[in-house]
Amino acid sequence: AYSYYEKAITGDAAAQTRLGNEFYHSKDFENAVYWYRKAAEQGFAQAQYSLGKCYQEGFGTQKNEAEAEKWLSKARNQGFQL
Repeated sequence: AYSYYEKAITGDAAAQTRLGNEFYHSKDFENAVYWYRKAAEQGFAQAQYSLGKCYQEGFGTQKNEAEAEKWLSKARNQGFQL
């Protein structure tokens, strides 16, 4: 995860998403949401999908269907397979 972190802090959206995945799989959902959001705001579809799912399930954030749909829609509009 350290190599992801080095790239993530420099703004690499793919690395931010991978780091988010590492936190997600270790059940540290708040940090997962933090990194997914960083990448999602840069337009990275996989992160948008993952952030949307966190909002949908209430992992690391309050459940919020409107926010979930916003992020899932952004991913879908880029052709990300939901």
